[in-house]
Amino acid sequence: METLKNVNESDQGTHSIDELSDLIEGFQIAGVRLALLEELGVWRILHGQIALDGDSVTERTWRYRKTTFLEREMPGTAVAALLRGERADFPELGLVETAGTAKTAEFQRHRSFKEWMRLKQPWPHTTWTIGVGGDGAGGLVDGPEPPRELLVGAGPNFNGFNEALASFFFGQAHDSSGGKPPRWLVQQAGRSAHLTEIIISPTDLTVQITGNQTAEASIELTTPTDHRTTRADSEGRAVFPLEKGLEPATMLMVRNTSTWTDHRYFHHPDQREDDPSVIWRRPGGEVADLIEGGEGPQVEFKREIARGEAGRKFLKTVAAFASSDGGFILFGIDDDATVAGVLTDKPIDELEVTISNMIETMFDPVPDFALTHPQVEGKTVIVLQVHPGSRNYPLNPRQPIYYKRVGATTVPVRQPELEARMRTP
Repeated sequence: METLKNVNESDQGTHSIDELSDLIEGFQIAGVRLALLEELGVWRILHGQIALDGDSVTERTWRYRKTTFLEREMPGTAVAALLRGERADFPELGLVETAGTAKTAEFQRHRSFKEWMRLKQPWPHTTWTIGVGGDGAGGLVDGPEPPRELLVGAGPNFNGFNEALASFFFGQAHDSSGGKPPRWLVQQAGRSAHLTEIIISPTDLTVQITGNQTAEASIELTTPTDHRTTRADSEGRAVFPLEKGLEPATMLMVRNTSTWTDHRYFHHPDQREDDPSVIWRRPGGEVADLIEGGEGPQVEFKREIARGEAGRKFLKTVAAFASSDGGFILFGIDDDATVAGVLTDKPIDELEVTISNMIETMFDPVPDFALTHPQVEGKTVIVLQVHPGSRNYPLNPRQPIYYKRVGATTVPVRQPELEARMRTP
């Protein structure tokens, strides 16, 4: 993949427009998005985005009275000419030119899945921002203002130009606090080797990388007290054992001989970014996620397994879960989701037998269920998973009572609703 030389020497810097144009000319095809304003028979580019080595684009055009938004693939030579300020003839529009010129472009390198200017790409990329006039690279747009009017035409309807621009370029609502975009935004995807999945458990960190140069890439894990390097296997996978769990200030990096190709930084295990490539497998796995989500239609917390009649209350929830979509009852969790653990002087296995006997005694037929006792935050939690059934399960077959779940509460099913349930095949 071609790129400009000092991009690999620094994470940010400046290039001349001529240097950037020469780079773009080296690509046979580039993806282009343009926001255009018509002035005296010429369409002027108010904002443009150029994608190099990115996904293929779908051609589309939104055309209104004085403004047009279009997306298409174009030859790299034609795109470079627009960037230099030259006019181009678009068959369906006529003459198109950039509204203002600039001498330089500021570049910055970004890791994969890092949001920047409202964009989040699944691969690493380099961006160049170009403002207007002088050396104001990356500056905000100063120039012709689009008319302040409703946009109604050959495209979706919008309250104004800014709303249409935010939708067309970013797929988002307009944010007036975000300022105006630069005149041009150029993005070049990095396809050599990048992180697609990172699984972090208490005992190891598993990395999955992909790209066209994964065999040459090294994967490095650096903490304040340790530094390890490995390479991915033939499937792009590598594993780092974590003797102390994930330490604060951990850096994970994929690199070639000269520079990084992708990376992640974990400031602290409890401070987690919105990154879909990172999967946290905490102690207790799914249980920790259930606790974090709180009580609801399919989750119930119980502080303890009480004795006598009070201890049978959870059976109402078993009936409700089995008669609907199933659910989980977690023993050893307070109502506020605090992990207290099951407090008992008996073996956990005996408590599970007690729970099983209570269910089998109070139901006929007996719903399908399973019991486990994972460790969460160093404490034992008993998880009763009730699987959904194909019928209604009454509690106490001698004097059957049916239950349902309403939010985080279990309530009896009233007679009219019960009759309707019984009639449903």
